[in-house]
Parts: sequence; C-alpha cells; structure tokens
Amino acid sequence: MYLLIDVFENNAYLSQLFTLIVIAISSFLFYKYYIFKVCENGK
Repeated sequence: MYLLIDVFENNAYLSQLFTLIVIAISSFLFYKYYIFKVCENGK
C-alpha cells in the first residue's frame, strides 16, 4: 500500500511507466495487425 502511494506521488516515474506501457501495447497491436494482413495477403 505504501509502495502504491509512493508511485502515485512520484509523477515522473508514473508518467514514464505509463508511456512505456502505451508504447508496448501499441507496438504489440501493430505487430498483430501487420502479421494478420500479411497472412491475409498470402492466401
């Protein structure tokens, strides 16, 4: 619980972590979409 409060008080760390998560998710979705399109074109 104290760790959670510590993270939320440290905005710089939180925003950095949030940005990292957003980049990871968006790149993963792009990769999935790209593979799907390539497989679709391969048929």
